[in-house]
Amino acid sequence: MKVYTTGSHKLKRSKVMKPQIELSTREKIAVENILERQTQTAKHTITLSYLITKWSRFVTNVEKEYHLSIDDYTNSLSTRNLIQEILDVCPGNASLQELVSEWDNRFKVATEIVKEPLLPSLQRVKLGWWWFRVPKNPGHELKKWLHLGKM
Repeated sequence: MKVYTTGSHKLKRSKVMKPQIELSTREKIAVENILERQTQTAKHTITLSYLITKWSRFVTNVEKEYHLSIDDYTNSLSTRNLIQEILDVCPGNASLQELVSEWDNRFKVATEIVKEPLLPSLQRVKLGWWWFRVPKNPGHELKKWLHLGKM
């Protein structure tokens, strides 16, 4: 059984700690398949640690004032899709569920619900709840996009 490290799930604002997430053999194989597929698509190495760190940094930015574009925002939401794929193949992994849940809860506090998803589902799959949330404190560029009637 291999131990994977992930990004911080502590509620500290500036420091990134790396808790240990243990995966069973079955989980490890399933997760490695997902990560290998994503690595080939992205053309750079995708790890569980990379995904959790990317999601946690995104959430931290949303908690402040989100200064980037709608494209950057939706790209970061896509990271959460990949995390969900991993959660789906590790349904009994309480430490992984807890880690993601803490960042999800912070994201929910920093955002508000919108009626329509930020991107339509292209594959006729149900979109995750995160696609129906926008920052409470969007920066100028995102605010402009939201006010143009896009939401």
